[in-house]
Amino acid sequence: MSIRKNMKAFTLIELLIVVAIIAILAAIAVPNFIEAQTRSKVSRTMADMRSLTTALETYRTDYSKYPPATKGMVMDFKSYLQRFVPLSTPVSYVSSIMDDVFNKFGEMPPYNEYKTFDYFEITDLNDSAQVEFNDQNGVRINAVYQMRSWGPDQVNGRYSGARMGKGPIPYDPTNGTVSYGDIKYFGPGVGYGK
Repeated sequence: MSIRKNMKAFTLIELLIVVAIIAILAAIAVPNFIEAQTRSKVSRTMADMRSLTTALETYRTDYSKYPPATKGMVMDFKSYLQRFVPLSTPVSYVSSIMDDVFNKFGEMPPYNEYKTFDYFEITDLNDSAQVEFNDQNGVRINAVYQMRSWGPDQVNGRYSGARMGKGPIPYDPTNGTVSYGDIKYFGPGVGYGK
C-alpha cells in the first residue's frame, strides 16, 4: 500500500477562520435585516393612516362630521375598533379596518378591540387631555382629530410629554429606528406630527 503524499485538505485553522468570517458577516447582516423590517412596518403604518384619513374625510363629506370616538359622554371611550366601524358599515369607505402592527395592547382580551390605531377628535377630550394636540414645545397643533400608533418601541407614550403642557413625544427615525415615541397623524391636512 502506498500513502498519497500530496493530499489536499483544510486545516483546522483554515476552518476556524472561515467560521469566524461567516460569524462576522452574520453579525453585520442580522441587525440590518431587523432594521429593514422596522422601517417597513413604519412605512406600512403611515400608509394605513393615510388610507384611514381618506376614509375619514370622505365620511365627513357625506355626513358633515367625523365618526364619533366616544359613546357620547366626554372621555367615555369606545374600543379603538368601534371608533372606525362607521367607516366600514353601512357604507364601505374602507374594505377593512387596518391593524396597528406595533400595538401590543391588542394582544390582550378582548382581542382585536384595541388592535387598530387610536383615533379621537379634540372635542372628545377634556381640558387636561387636550395636551395631546400640543407639539413638544407646548404649541397647539391646528387639528380636528388625531390617529396614533404606538410606534416601534411598542410603548403607549400617550402621556409621555404631558408634563408642563407639552405634547407627547413623536416618533422620529433619526433617533434610531426603534426610538421612543408614537407615530401620529393629525387631520385634516396637518399630517404627521413632529
